[in-house]
Amino acid sequence: MDFLNLAIGLTGLLLGSEFAVRGSLGLARHWGWPDWLAGLLLLSLGTSLPELFVSVAAASEHPLTSLGNVFGSNAFNTGMVLGAALLFSEKQGLPLPNHRTPGTRTVLWASFFVCIFGFNFIGGAEGSPNISVLFGAALLLAYCWVLRRALKSGDSGTQSPVSDKGTGLPVLLTLGGFILLAFSSGWFLNGALGLAAQFGWKDGFAGYLIAAVGTSAPELFTCIRAVRHRSAGAVYGNILGSNAFNLLVVGGASTVVAGGIHFTGDTQFQATINLVVALVLFWIWTFRGLGRSKIPHFLAWPLILFYIISAWSAHSWDSVVMWGPG
Repeated sequence: MDFLNLAIGLTGLLLGSEFAVRGSLGLARHWGWPDWLAGLLLLSLGTSLPELFVSVAAASEHPLTSLGNVFGSNAFNTGMVLGAALLFSEKQGLPLPNHRTPGTRTVLWASFFVCIFGFNFIGGAEGSPNISVLFGAALLLAYCWVLRRALKSGDSGTQSPVSDKGTGLPVLLTLGGFILLAFSSGWFLNGALGLAAQFGWKDGFAGYLIAAVGTSAPELFTCIRAVRHRSAGAVYGNILGSNAFNLLVVGGASTVVAGGIHFTGDTQFQATINLVVALVLFWIWTFRGLGRSKIPHFLAWPLILFYIISAWSAHSWDSVVMWGPG
């Protein structure tokens, strides 16, 4: 029954994300947005909605599953999704935007503070939440800042609208996708938590692996489709935008709904991986400043290997925390 719930929920998440993506890209074409801006704002929104609905649904009773979903999704996006997109680029690499995209430094700083708060390196009474409601609200405000910077940066790159068919159908597709995602998230969450209980996995790792891989599947399929349909310029924007949305919006909203989140050892480890992921994206972000216009193809397998190692390490850490002494 758990597997059936998981399959039904995942199918609904994929279909809902497909509708949301098609609608959002239709709006982007109507407005004449460049590929990188469409990927950063609209495409990332459509593909990251599963994380939002699943994490918020879990936040009140399973807050560590919510955070595990955020950290695991960001690792999956950067390792598996970007790596797979590079493999499908047929050794051409993936184009970077004409200028440095906003949000990279914000995600890096937010990841840094989540990590140091998670380890209680700064204040906090014993037993109090590592991530408070106030900090969760600050994450949500940080995403508003990223949106403002992205829209301002996109002004110079805006193209002439390529569609004059109106916005009626894209809006309907987008709203329909949102509704389907909302209903599917409950099925998916119940199935994921049920399977995790059968395997003896804790909430944090269940979120990091099962929920994160399932809710990040839309990013994987969307980025591969973008490469195959010669819209590879949207890939980097989609991954950066998805990671920003996951950490700032999903993480912030989940923290607010949960009333603050207290970390365990495995969640601290996952927060460290999330910081490494942010550093990897920041490193790629510097390519443009060094005069490189593409993400090189040879990074595909190192990125995929990075995700596999991170997932294996997270599982090992979860086992140590669960079965170790004390």
